[in-house]
Amino acid sequence: MGTNNTDVVLRYWYQELWDNWNIAAADDLLTDDYRLHAPGVPVPLDRETTKQVVAMYGNAFPDLKHTVDEVICETWLSFDSAMVLQQIGAVPAVANA
Repeated sequence: MGTNNTDVVLRYWYQELWDNWNIAAADDLLTDDYRLHAPGVPVPLDRETTKQVVAMYGNAFPDLKHTVDEVICETWLSFDSAMVLQQIGAVPAVANA
């Protein structure tokens, strides 16, 4: 089990936001320009909408708990061909030229 920043953030994501239903944790985790592109959802979800979705799950499944057994990706590579880092708000989007 790693103890780097990725490991800490990942565990905080699940423990605080999804297990303890601490919606305020989203403000710590998600940037102002955060967008979640979820399958089957026609428009990206911003931070406030994501918080609403988490609250909805918390009301529907209050006993839901996650277990992180292992973190297999502990660092992001600088090459990001799928632009995942931009999609999760970790790096700013590049303007089209």
